[in-house]
Amino acid sequence: MLSDAGSDIIGFVFDARSPRRSSYSTLKDAVASGIKTAAVYTDPASIMASEMVEDFVQIHFPHDRELIDYVHGQGRKVISVIKYGIDDFMAKYREYGPADIILVERKPKISEIMGAEEFRGKRIGFAGGIGTDDVERVIAEKPVMIDVSSSLESSPGHKDPEKVREFFSLVGGVHEPDR
Repeated sequence: MLSDAGSDIIGFVFDARSPRRSSYSTLKDAVASGIKTAAVYTDPASIMASEMVEDFVQIHFPHDRELIDYVHGQGRKVISVIKYGIDDFMAKYREYGPADIILVERKPKISEIMGAEEFRGKRIGFAGGIGTDDVERVIAEKPVMIDVSSSLESSPGHKDPEKVREFFSLVGGVHEPDR
């Protein structure tokens, strides 16, 4: 459904505490069908145990360049997550510099801080409560990536086809298919 709607990358969460938790067999099926994938990890042990079949490894916890280098050494691209308002943005941005994408996440809504001076001229993506009410505002910032999840769900872990269609109709053709 997400790929058909226009998503460039489909995320698969590997965190036992998440209602969005996925399985490696589901991830492998997506990879086999040609879908570009990201596996979302919340601890280093899960990355080290991974079979690394995904295109992108999303590191959703504080980490260092050594882990980024390790993932690159496995032939995978890295999405490093900065938790805005919790992490020191500029320090983390510099530290995560070797990542392929730096994703800035803010809860409940990243759109509340769009236009922040520290984002200008940086190759970053955005995550955090992005929905149909604010996606155009986020797109105006020209991010390299928009990460959405809960705003497209009818309940935790269950995508709502109508919300997905509505969201991607607003996003239109704004994507980078060759990332």
